[in-house]
Amino acid sequence: MGSVVVDLPDGPVRLRPVGPDDVAGIEEGFARLSERSRYLRFFSGVNRLSSHQLRSFTDIDQVEHVAVAALVPGHPDAPDPDDGLGVGVARYAPDRPGETAELAVAVTDDHHGRGIGTLLVQALARIAAERGLGALTALTLSENTAMRGVLEHCGAHTVKRRPDEDFAVVRYELPVGVALERAGPARRELLDRLLPWP
Repeated sequence: MGSVVVDLPDGPVRLRPVGPDDVAGIEEGFARLSERSRYLRFFSGVNRLSSHQLRSFTDIDQVEHVAVAALVPGHPDAPDPDDGLGVGVARYAPDRPGETAELAVAVTDDHHGRGIGTLLVQALARIAAERGLGALTALTLSENTAMRGVLEHCGAHTVKRRPDEDFAVVRYELPVGVALERAGPARRELLDRLLPWP
């Protein structure tokens, strides 16, 4: 419970909760993000994660703040082959508490195009549904066509910008029921194995 291996077309990916022991893994995964990927994820040039950011990314309650890691089991570069090499992470934090949460996703450049981003969004949707949330929200740069494609594939729709938001930013809302319906029965069955979370 709280962990599942999903067979993607080009190999398995393990999903599990992010925890305090993942600081080194988050740092290593961040180092494998290109400058462009860091800009698209953080909306600015970020060369390294601060100690505060690392704590906020790993020391979380997994109730209101949820974070899911994606790992390639048995990868030769993994510090712990049983756990796997970290290739992605997704998280959500309360947006409208009890109603919606805002998600963010990062996948290392060497694993783009495998469907890991979609899988992570679907995993967050499954956990959010279990917690009684109706929707996940996301902010992404308009130029981030890959993330926009993932969100739209999962069933997200754009919503009107807030007056204080930059025109370069697109706001999405993803009803969790729609995301799970689009995942299909086989994927939903696998995601059910994440529960209870964590």
